[in-house]
Amino acid sequence: MTSHRKIYLIVAGVLAVLLVVMLVTYRYNRSNEEALSKAGQLISAFEDEGLRAPKDPARVADVLGTDGGTVCGSVGSGVGRGIAKLHLMVGGSFATRPVINERRVGTGLLLIVETYCPDKLPETQQFVDSLRFS
Repeated sequence: MTSHRKIYLIVAGVLAVLLVVMLVTYRYNRSNEEALSKAGQLISAFEDEGLRAPKDPARVADVLGTDGGTVCGSVGSGVGRGIAKLHLMVGGSFATRPVINERRVGTGLLLIVETYCPDKLPETQQFVDSLRFS
């Protein structure tokens, strides 16, 4: 057996082990009682503000989980805020053009942050206040 073949077999074995570990440790279902409770709170907050709310709390729980998912992960960082600003005010990364969104977009973001990561609410409020809405 050549030395190249041994290296390939070792690398393939390590990748196979990593794949098995990844499959065993991956959380397939983010929806649990806490996530469903928070999703219900968010839906009722949307309805209280007169925003169109999702009908199924399980779908909200699948997306946001118990920690707010990518929303709470991105509102605290400068890069995340920049990406949010790109999507909110420039129309996305593909077609960049100035966009003035309705105030309810910012209100929805604030409600998500208030429900899932209230410690980030002051800086998110400053971010939303710095944006221009119609």
